[in-house]
Amino acid sequence: MPIAFQQIRTNLGIPQITCRGAKLHRNGWRTVLNAEVVCEDFGGGDISAVIRKHRRRIVRVAHRKARKLTRQMGLRALPLGYAYVAVFRSDFRSRRLSGFGLGEDLVCTLRLQRIRRIKAPDIMGSTVETIGKWRIAWNKSWLEMSGQSAE
Repeated sequence: MPIAFQQIRTNLGIPQITCRGAKLHRNGWRTVLNAEVVCEDFGGGDISAVIRKHRRRIVRVAHRKARKLTRQMGLRALPLGYAYVAVFRSDFRSRRLSGFGLGEDLVCTLRLQRIRRIKAPDIMGSTVETIGKWRIAWNKSWLEMSGQSAE
């Protein structure tokens, strides 16, 4: 079955998403997610278009991993209020990904904001794109290295 699912994913153009680190905590009656995700296989297409298309799937994978790692039952049941997910194109150790900085392997950060009182800056020198409650900050060094345009 795993081989069949992998073949279906490649036929549909869905990238292989691996969550390397995820933390969940409470803010009022909602939860806050902070995670690092690795997407190595983008299917040979435009990486920025793939991330825009599958942003919900990326956050869902990270949220599922964070709920598994959380011991508090009440925290697992609360809805997601804020998500900050860093997307990488290469896999590293978990401790390196959490404090990675702005290297070329950091593609972007995805932010879903349903709680207004949380104020967080985007990555420095990034190209920011807003789609409703979603905010994608494309890393400047990744854009320069890959020759991609975020638009």
